[in-house]
This record gives sequence, C-alpha cells and structure tokens, in this order.
Amino acid sequence: MKPIRFLSLVPLLAAVALTCAACSSSSDTASDARIVLSYARSASQWMDSWLDGTSPSSYARRSVDSASEQIGKIAGELQRAHAPADAASHVHAVQAAFDTARTALDSGDRARVSQAQSAMHDAALRLDAWLRAQPGAAS
Repeated sequence: MKPIRFLSLVPLLAAVALTCAACSSSSDTASDARIVLSYARSASQWMDSWLDGTSPSSYARRSVDSASEQIGKIAGELQRAHAPADAASHVHAVQAAFDTARTALDSGDRARVSQAQSAMHDAALRLDAWLRAQPGAAS
C-alpha cells in the first residue's frame, strides 16, 4: 500500500515544479537551477520505483519525459539570459542524464537506468554546490 501512496504524490510534486517553472523569470538563474535540482531529485525516486518494480515503466517514462522537457526549456532560458557558464553547464549535465534515462527507460535497460540515475545524482550534487556558493543562497 505504501508505494501507491508515494506514487500518488509524485504527480502533485511534478505539477508544483511545473507551476514554479512557468513562474520563473529567465533572469533568475538560481531559481531555475533550484527547479532543475528538484526535477533531478524527483527523477531519482521515479527511477528507484521503476528499478524496484513498484511503478510501471510507462509511468516512469512519462514522468522523466515531462521533466526532461521542462529542463530543456529552462536550459534554453538560461542560454538566452546569458546565465553564468558554470550554472548552464550543470543544468546541461542534468539534462544529458535525463536524456540517457529516457533512452534507457524506453529500451527497458536496467543497467543504463542505474547509470543515468548515478550521472543525474552527480550532476545534481554539482548544481547544488553551485547554488550553495551563490550569495544569500539557501538550497
């Protein structure tokens, strides 16, 4: 019963993140980075639940696809806003991990999903470190 409760909260979390993304100013790099970080953390949970068999592959794929699309939009906004190169680089690393996860989920490749999850975790750690280094930041 517990996985069902968790899974029922994930769409709500995704909706909140999407709402935040829509409100985000392209000039607010730290806010955009926080949204990307939130997606990365959520995706790790989505992949965990797929890997342990508590969520169907279609759910994990749709969740990762939706988040990946939003991260792509944020990456474009950061580029147009001439965001700091290190922030944009970290966001692009998260986006690349999402792309790998999408491909791996589509093919049902558990090893590649785990690798993508690890790459996403590493990229998220670097993005979080960048956020924490910003003046007045609280990640």
